[in-house]
Amino acid sequence: MRRIGVVLAFVLALALAAELERVEMGVPVPDFDPADLHTYKIARPARVFRGSDGAIVFVTYWRFESGDAGERAFEMYLIPPRGEVERAGYTFAVPRGWEGRIKPTFWHFKLNPTKARAQAGEWTVYFLFNGELKGQTTFRLEP
Repeated sequence: MRRIGVVLAFVLALALAAELERVEMGVPVPDFDPADLHTYKIARPARVFRGSDGAIVFVTYWRFESGDAGERAFEMYLIPPRGEVERAGYTFAVPRGWEGRIKPTFWHFKLNPTKARAQAGEWTVYFLFNGELKGQTTFRLEP
């Protein structure tokens, strides 16, 4: 009986983990610098991109719940229509003050004409928090 209680508490804790509220994506502002989080701004929201766009900026908004504070893994998997899966990820110290609040995380995906020609089509993007799938979106890449 005790084991069932422990398992139930664990399942409830997972259910209360951070949730992905929304994903915004688009072409970055002209002075975009992947090394500077202050430049992760969307100049033009889009769901269709071309290699000449240079990059896609993703802004993901997470609702952090009680117990989410601490070192947490954020991952993004980009699934192309063919070829290799692209993965981005990092570990981030979620401050206790973020619990109960919605906060953004920032991602980018480099584009170039060669990649756009080779990988043209519908892409699926998966977002994970601590190894758990929390959301997905799609975009179209054109040559």
